[in-house]
Amino acid sequence: MPTWVKYICLIIFFSLTTALGIFFLPQLEFQSSLKHWFLQDDPEVLIYDQFLRDFQSDDLILVSATNQKNSWSQRDLEWIKRVTEELKMEKGFLQIYSWSNLIDFYKQDEQILLKKLNPKTWEELQIILQKDQFKELISKDQKTALFILQTSPQAQDYHEQERLVSVVKQALTDSPDHIQTRITGPPVISQKFYELTQQNTIQFTILLSVVLFTVLFLMLKDFLAALCLMLLSGASLCLTLVVVIWQGVQIDILTSGVLVVVLTLSFSNMIHLYFERAQTDSIQQTLKNLWFPCLLTTLTTFLGLIVLIFSSVRSVQEFGLMSAIGVLISFLVSFLFFPSLMLLFKLQAKKSICSMEWYTSFLNKIQKSQTLAIQIVLALSILAFIGFAFAIQIPTSANLLKFFPKQSALYQDHLFVDQTLSGTGAVEWIIPSKQWTEPSLWNQLDRFKSVLKNEPSLSAIKSLDTLMSQFDDNSLSSKESIQDNLFMLQSFDEFNHWMTADYGVLRLTTRIKLTQADGFISRLPGYEMILKKYFGEGAHVTGFLKLISNLQIHILKSFYNTLLLSLGITLLVFVLAFRNFKSLWIGLCTNLIPLVIGWGVLRLVGGTLNPATVMISSLTLGLIVDDTIHLLYSYNTSDPKNFPVRIQRIAKPLFVTSLLLCVGFLVFLWSDFLPHRSFGLIASLVILLAWIVDLIWVPAIFRCSKS
Repeated sequence: MPTWVKYICLIIFFSLTTALGIFFLPQLEFQSSLKHWFLQDDPEVLIYDQFLRDFQSDDLILVSATNQKNSWSQRDLEWIKRVTEELKMEKGFLQIYSWSNLIDFYKQDEQILLKKLNPKTWEELQIILQKDQFKELISKDQKTALFILQTSPQAQDYHEQERLVSVVKQALTDSPDHIQTRITGPPVISQKFYELTQQNTIQFTILLSVVLFTVLFLMLKDFLAALCLMLLSGASLCLTLVVVIWQGVQIDILTSGVLVVVLTLSFSNMIHLYFERAQTDSIQQTLKNLWFPCLLTTLTTFLGLIVLIFSSVRSVQEFGLMSAIGVLISFLVSFLFFPSLMLLFKLQAKKSICSMEWYTSFLNKIQKSQTLAIQIVLALSILAFIGFAFAIQIPTSANLLKFFPKQSALYQDHLFVDQTLSGTGAVEWIIPSKQWTEPSLWNQLDRFKSVLKNEPSLSAIKSLDTLMSQFDDNSLSSKESIQDNLFMLQSFDEFNHWMTADYGVLRLTTRIKLTQADGFISRLPGYEMILKKYFGEGAHVTGFLKLISNLQIHILKSFYNTLLLSLGITLLVFVLAFRNFKSLWIGLCTNLIPLVIGWGVLRLVGGTLNPATVMISSLTLGLIVDDTIHLLYSYNTSDPKNFPVRIQRIAKPLFVTSLLLCVGFLVFLWSDFLPHRSFGLIASLVILLAWIVDLIWVPAIFRCSKS
């Protein structure tokens, strides 16, 4: 076949692959809802959904306005009133609290904020702001005012969140030069997640393609081979995306990393075929030598990923399923298409590339010195024990705000509001009862609120009695006065914010500083027990922070479930494949050593167990076991005397595949989502350590066992 025909075939294949990607990528659906991380039948989600049906929303957009001058002017107060009135016209907000609408509660002079500002009028305003109900609207130094915007139920949708944030930004465009505004709250965090998901999907695909192609070209020193490998990997990724779109799976911030995993893993089998081709007389012999170990490694990787479906975190389940499908597709592409390309373009590894002379020298020393072998075994074993000692101390974290860099504008804005005002998150306490006309029940509520006031993380503790006390200090003294006040308050829109129309469920709201919420999350189960002690088993804690707390429990549960399943599957594969205790013991130790060292390093660098790092054990076990299988397969199918020669033969593809995996996962370091960074760093480290253990510890342990 003429050379020009071959290149035309390659160009056509490249064009079809590119067209497939361009056609399907825009059809990917993205979402950023915190509820998407939970299973549909999760009890906490069901409680939260019932809360939304009763009270419509718990999401708050908080706008802080910091006056950089020493005092507020009349123009500043007019601006606050104008912004409030403009936002009141937006139907997406259920309630709006700011300085300007305090008169709605106190029936004072409706022109208080429009009077000529002087010490007297400012003193009048300060008296109102010092009330417990409104302390949260001003900082202690009186330089920062706060707008609290409660969003409608439709704001659970990203597009509605984006629109409402845009409305707020538009309302703030004409703010005075000396007033600095910040927009914070869970909807803003959710919107940032959505933006990062889209950004990562595009950024990861482009950056990883460039990096992997560069590494391939530098390692293989063959432009055509590198191009063919990239095209087939791209085809595997496109076919995986087709399946994802067909199944209707939505991409979130966590599953956006699937593109990196699939694109990186798709090289492994093709690299082994490429290097093996240089050692055999025909492509048929190459396939005969490698089909079984490659099938076995694909199976272990597939099983290591598919066990993630047993996680109780929905996004982790989808990550595992999508990645496992990608691994199967890449295996089929590698063995169905790459051999044809190798024949068509006469692709095979050059003997001069990836010189492993140092490794040959090392193997010779190992064969001659049992002492050196024992030292290597002991050194790595000690490192593993040290890593394990640190690994068991890793804390769990699900605080979504802390998943962003501390120097980011999002984190700094929330930190400012947390430090100067009353916090950027809400905790909802739901109390069902048919006896809200009884004074004794309100007394119990008051005692429970006293308990919450002792919690330093909480502030702005509000419920219906807060509203009732504004009209009558004795509103809760008798059954008759309670009934009268409840009947009167039903005419206020504010009433539905605190109690259902049938008087059956009361809402108690507290605010919390999201940047300092980790300690409270650990104490939250204790407060929930106190709540149930006061009001019975029907009382619940819910809201944004409660979902985060529950997610933290699911993360820990998922870690143990997936780790034990991965280890069990790894053991089963070794038993079925090699059927001898020696291979089983060596294989298990070889893969556990890098894993526990990696977890130890994660603890040393201050990492946490989060929705991304919880997948490290299953993913890396499924990957690093591949190299071990190739080594043990070579050992069990060759004369022990020829094992050093055989291990040198497979050392090159093991090095190239491990390098590609390390470089591929390091792309996660470019993400602004901190769990992605931890995931990429530790996964790369574990893969690198596994390569070192496979090529150094395994020959050493064989040398020791031989003696």
